[in-house]
Amino acid sequence: MKHLIICPSAFVLFLGLFLYGCDKNKDVDYFDDNRPDVDYIIRNDIDHSVLIVMKDNYEKDRYYSFPINYKDSLVRNTKGSPFFGNIYLVIDDTIKYQGNTVDWHYNLEAPSSYDTIEVGDNYYKMRYVIDEDFYEYAKAHPYRGE
Repeated sequence: MKHLIICPSAFVLFLGLFLYGCDKNKDVDYFDDNRPDVDYIIRNDIDHSVLIVMKDNYEKDRYYSFPINYKDSLVRNTKGSPFFGNIYLVIDDTIKYQGNTVDWHYNLEAPSSYDTIEVGDNYYKMRYVIDEDFYEYAKAHPYRGE
């Protein structure tokens, strides 16, 4: 009976040590970026002008602007998030809106907010549509920073 208890315990111990040691000497190339290419398409379906403003986190006082006219689109090709830094939207030069970071609704920075519309070998095409729901949410939750 003792033999039956020791054998499974020894087997589990041996298996654990074997699996622990498998990756011990594995070479990892941390500079190999095998993430897929992604085209992020942001479409303006509201009858208002939209300006995406991105503040660079690395260079203070540096801003980038991306205008999107009505029924037009902006395409950002990247391997990560479509924007870096802090972004906010300006609608018709009057409403400022910064993405919702509480429940990540209406947030252009989060890849999870986009719909996947095409997938290929190491390639994704993602789409976000600025629609009337987005516009109403932006009016109700204006950006109050800066």
